[in-house]
Amino acid sequence: MNTQFIIAKIKQYPIAVGGGLVILILAVGIFLRKGKVPELEGELVTIEEQWKAIDFNNRQSTSFAEHMEKISAYGDEIQTRLMVREDKAINQQYFYGLEEDTGIAMNLLSQSDTLPPASPLPGKPNLSLYSPIEFSVGVSGTFNQVLDFLNQLEHGNYFTRIEGFSCGNVQGPDMDSVQVSLKMDILGKK
Repeated sequence: MNTQFIIAKIKQYPIAVGGGLVILILAVGIFLRKGKVPELEGELVTIEEQWKAIDFNNRQSTSFAEHMEKISAYGDEIQTRLMVREDKAINQQYFYGLEEDTGIAMNLLSQSDTLPPASPLPGKPNLSLYSPIEFSVGVSGTFNQVLDFLNQLEHGNYFTRIEGFSCGNVQGPDMDSVQVSLKMDILGKK
């Protein structure tokens, strides 16, 4: 074929040739971009989900400042309710105050000097901000007094976790007397 002939035909049908070239360019573009469509659709879904989460959080954050103040106040309250391992006299005085309030007799009160292991034992929580302080406590009294002691211990100033518990009768004139031995952890400052 002659190049002069081809140029003459292009000049004779310029719209058809231009349209053919546009179709050819679009076909090549679609072919090259075809592999990206599923990836871009996946990104679109992810971005839409993120947008929904952001929009939901924005609608829910109307009282964000008040919530932060409450959380900060709770954090301050927790700090005041932590026991200090080195203040043994104050720690023991807490138990003696419970003894006086409930009328029980304290037979044993011992605070462990050993620090908790770096990794907690199985079944115990991993405490990174606080440290448990181990106590052994033995009390005796009437059933109601011991129950009151346990109630005040549970709802008292410090956060307690009873690890071991044994209970038995006390021989004496009062048939209602019981003796309780506790092994417990109290949440303390690190």
